[in-house]
Amino acid sequence: MDNKAVKILIRMARILLPLGALVLSLLHGSYQMPVKETAESTEIMYRIATNYLDLRVFDSGNWCPLLCTLLLGATVVTAIVCLFKETENSLVTLATFASLALVACLGNLVFIFELTWQGWSIVMIQIILITVTAVQEIRMENARKGIKF
Repeated sequence: MDNKAVKILIRMARILLPLGALVLSLLHGSYQMPVKETAESTEIMYRIATNYLDLRVFDSGNWCPLLCTLLLGATVVTAIVCLFKETENSLVTLATFASLALVACLGNLVFIFELTWQGWSIVMIQIILITVTAVQEIRMENARKGIKF
């Protein structure tokens, strides 16, 4: 493949990866909310299938799913901005939002001690996005400095 086709594929991947993660977070069953008998109880009675944007989860004290969804939305917006204005700073901002969304998604482990397959898919998508964005930013910086690999 020529260089122009690779650039187009990378730009498409930078938008489609966080968009796919956002869609996964909005699917029903992407989050299993634990229900306890009382607030002080340590035993989980059952789990309710819901999504990351459900405010009942936020009201129960777990702010990670909502924060993850909001950061995924910010990542999609930043990826769209990077499509039109591709600079080192915009790529660093994209990688930063993706990293924060990854941390918020992994924060679910603190509250429920497990993730659904959608949650693990979001984690893997964010890792791939961070890697692609970091490699592209490093190449852009090396090209600016005149360093060749």
